[in-house]
Amino acid sequence: MRRELDKMPDDPFTRRLRAILSLYLDSGLRLSEVELLTLATPVPVRLDNELSDWMQITVLGKGDKPRAVPIRRSTLDALEAHYADRMALIAEKKLPPEYGEITREETPALSILQHVTRTPGKRGPGMTPADSPRKQNKDGRLAASSIAGLLKEFFKQVGHNQREHLVAGQADFAAARTHWLRHTYAHRLLYETEAK
Repeated sequence: MRRELDKMPDDPFTRRLRAILSLYLDSGLRLSEVELLTLATPVPVRLDNELSDWMQITVLGKGDKPRAVPIRRSTLDALEAHYADRMALIAEKKLPPEYGEITREETPALSILQHVTRTPGKRGPGMTPADSPRKQNKDGRLAASSIAGLLKEFFKQVGHNQREHLVAGQADFAAARTHWLRHTYAHRLLYETEAK
């Protein structure tokens, strides 16, 4: 995945994809938790009474129960780069100005980068599900279905373009889904824990 990401242009879309991947691989969050995540202030994590390179965020998990999740500073840096892109698009009037009025703590961690103008509740020109009436996106939050779609497309791209680098027994990227990253996080955590 890293090899494929490095080939992509350094633009807001790639930076958002980096933030999504980093967030999943460093936290093991569920899709619903990622969708609802905001930029609320992360708290430094202390290990052996010293500040570590990890930060901690609170997410609403299953049953609306809050849970603390450690996140690397590199993931927060990726989210910050995505936030800077969001603010630049608002300044350029490519996203609605009201998105910039949201407090930083309430700003969604993952945002849309293109604004689709359609009157809320009005049917579009075609007869496909994509043309059906929609609720207005009041904060520019990237929906769970969009996150899953972006990752699915990226996994297909990795499977196609990096085929020669995959060895027998590795995951089939064309069949990979969002939950696959949660499993990858769990495997890596177990490996790192057993190594110590």
